[in-house]
Parts: sequence; C-alpha cells; structure tokens
Amino acid sequence: ILAMVSNPSYDATGFSGGARVPYSFALNKKDFPGVIPCGASFPSRTEVPVANSKLLVCGIVGVECFNLPEMFGMETTLRTLHLRNRLLVFPGGHAWPPEEYAYRAARYLELEARCKAGRAGEESSLALLDEEFALAEPLLGEGQTLYEGYSILKEWEPLFKDTPRHEKFAARVAQVEASEEFKKEDAANQAVQKVRE
Repeated sequence: ILAMVSNPSYDATGFSGGARVPYSFALNKKDFPGVIPCGASFPSRTEVPVANSKLLVCGIVGVECFNLPEMFGMETTLRTLHLRNRLLVFPGGHAWPPEEYAYRAARYLELEARCKAGRAGEESSLALLDEEFALAEPLLGEGQTLYEGYSILKEWEPLFKDTPRHEKFAARVAQVEASEEFKKEDAANQAVQKVRE
C-alpha cells in the first residue's frame, strides 16, 4: 500500500493475481484514488472502470511477462474510457518491478492527483514534474524510445498550462513534433494502436 502525500487516502498495488485485488477495491469504492497493477490487470472482463470514474492507473509489466498483451489491453480499455493512465514496461519477466519503476509509478499517480486538486503550480509539484522532464529527455534521442519520451511530455504539457513550466514543455513538444523522425515513429505507433484495438 502506498500512502500519497497529496491525498489522505491510499493508492494500492499488487503483483500478478494480487494486482487484481486493488482493482476490486477501487471498483467498489468511488473515491478510491488509484492503483498500480503489476503483471496483471482487471479482475475479469466484466469488472472494469466506468467512463466517469476518477480512478488513476499506472500499470507496470515486464517486457517478457506472459501477461504483457493483457496489460496492453488494459491500457487500450482505459484510453477508450478516456481515463488517464500510464503503462510502464521494464526489462524482465513476470516479476515485481525494479524500485525505479515503482517510484515512477507512484510519482505519476502523485502528479495526477496534484493536478486534479489544483496543486500543479506548487513548488513540490513542479519538482516532481522536473523529474518527469529529466526522464523523458534522454528517451527523445534514442530512436526507438523517442515516442515514449514524447508521450511523457505531451501528457503533462496541458495539465501544467498555467505554471512556469508550461512554456518549456510546450516548446519541447513542438520541436519533437516537427522532426521527421517523430513523424515516422508516430505513424508506426498509430498502426500498432489500431492492431491492439
């Protein structure tokens, strides 16, 4: 269980079959803040969030995990429901994620919660956002990870519109979008998304 700084309630996590349990909590408790499912997703095909849910989700899965397709399916379902979410894929199999990925997931939920609470402009929030920018920047120069880095920047840019960081994020997003390499990666990503759907 992860206690989040900005919320007096709790986010929950679990691994494999245990990852489905926090979802059960969340689907039966309207004000449940978020879940970090590791290596598995929804309890069943019928137990999924609804479109107007306030639930935040950051899934984590190993690239060699047998539940990877299931986690991609979760990401697609949440996106279809217009629920903000992130899926982190680490080098490894069906196992608990490395500490770095657990922290990244907790940071994601924390920033999302702060934005929802109107706290995006606080110095502590901006410090977490700077960590996200530092995470994205090296990914932008490595070809295959360019789209991953871009997605991180693009995700936060509108949520921090009225903060001192917005101009920095917006300028970097525009720069990436103008590159030929990004246009190729974007086309490839769109094709993959259609296949997943």
